[in-house]
Parts: sequence; structure tokens; C-alpha cells
Amino acid sequence: MKKYIIRFDDICPTMNWDNWEDLEKELIKLNIKPIIGVIPDNKDKKLMIGSIDEKKFWERIRHFDQLGWTIALHGLHHTYETQDSGLLKLNNRSEFAGLPYDIQSNKIRKALDIFTRNQINIKIWMAPAHSFDENTILALRENNINIITDGFYSRPVIHLGITWIPQQLWNFKRHLFPGIWTICFHHNNLSTKDIYKIIENLNNYKKRIISVDDLLKNHTIQRINFLDICFNFLWRKKIHINSNLHKYIGLKK
Repeated sequence: MKKYIIRFDDICPTMNWDNWEDLEKELIKLNIKPIIGVIPDNKDKKLMIGSIDEKKFWERIRHFDQLGWTIALHGLHHTYETQDSGLLKLNNRSEFAGLPYDIQSNKIRKALDIFTRNQINIKIWMAPAHSFDENTILALRENNINIITDGFYSRPVIHLGITWIPQQLWNFKRHLFPGIWTICFHHNNLSTKDIYKIIENLNNYKKRIISVDDLLKNHTIQRINFLDICFNFLWRKKIHINSNLHKYIGLKK
């Protein structure tokens, strides 16, 4: 059976709150419990769109946590220090991949300290730009984070000593074979029309949407195997082909 997990990236005090308000209301109304990637100390100028008081922001994050939403650590500053695409080879920029282990571990500790001060327990990692490497995984494990939301698999797997909950989509797709499909949304730069389309799809697909807690309670997660590796390779190729096609179409217009 197809099951979806919903994921929202780039949650921070300076995000686009006008877009977020409608999404938040609908998620709560439908009792959908997404993964939200929270940037603990945002320095990314592209995400400086709106503003909310820091105290109110963390009160809101605690409320989401109490609702059963999954709060993910989404980097430290969400700024890019290398051009390393990491293990996924998706984007050629990273806050973490390519940096020494000690630097990465220190960043993660600083980020976790901010969550701890604000009474939020973190159990899952969400890499800025989907870029991280084996040193990142070692640093995560050292800091007691044992789940990643990323990877192009059709099911959750254990790989490199950590659990990967795959993230393969950026929108709902009807024609998929059975599996666990995480849909990643970046709400900050979407139009009003785009926001309403997400809300429409949340209503249409709500019976198939599960939370991370649902997944961990009801699914046995196994080590990566040859079929997982093949799927990962083919799906990544599909993403790159689609991306290049969209760029080509854009240039032709």
C-alpha cells in the first residue's frame, strides 16, 4: 500500500508566515502530523521574509511537538560553506558535506543546544540542500540522532548505522507503486495558488498520510539490500533527467 509522509523545510522565525498560517490551520484541522525542518539559528538571507518574536516562535514549535509533529534538526544556520553534493549528489552546495568531522559535530552540538534550551527533543536530521556525508552521519550518531529524512529508496532502511526515512517527492503523485513516500515542500516562495493546491491535496490524500511515529510503530525497518541500492540509483537518475529537462524547456521559452 502507498503511504505518504509530509515534510516542510525551512521553518524559522523569519520565514513566510503568510503562507504558513493557512498550511498550519489545515494540518491541524486534518490531524496530519508532518515532519518540520527547523533552522535553530537562521542566517540564510533568502529566508528572511517575515518575522516573529523568538519567544513566540519557540512556543509555537513546542506546540507542534505536543501535537505529535516530528521536529527535525535542519542544520544550524542554513548557510552554505562548501560546493560538496554529499552522499545524495543532488545539490552542489552544503552547510556540512565536505567539512571535517570535528567542525560538523560542533555545528550539530550548537544546534542541539538551542533546541534543548527551548525544551525540544530532536530525534531526526534534515540536511540543508539535501547535502551531507559520512562525517555528518558519524556526528549525528555521536549526538544521539539516529534518523535521517532523506534518501531515494521505496522504503525506510538502515544504512551506515542510521535509519533513513526516504524522501523522493516534491509533490503528490497518483501513479506510484506501494511504498513509503515522503513529499518535501518549501512553502516560503510559493504562490497563493500553490498553497491552495497543497491544501487541496492534503484533503484528497489524507487517508494515506502517516506520521513518523506511525511509521516507526508499524513498520519493521531492515538493512539496505541490493534492490534498495538499485532503486536509489534509478530514482536519482530520474530526478536528474527531469531537472535537466525542465532547465532545457525553460531555456527554450
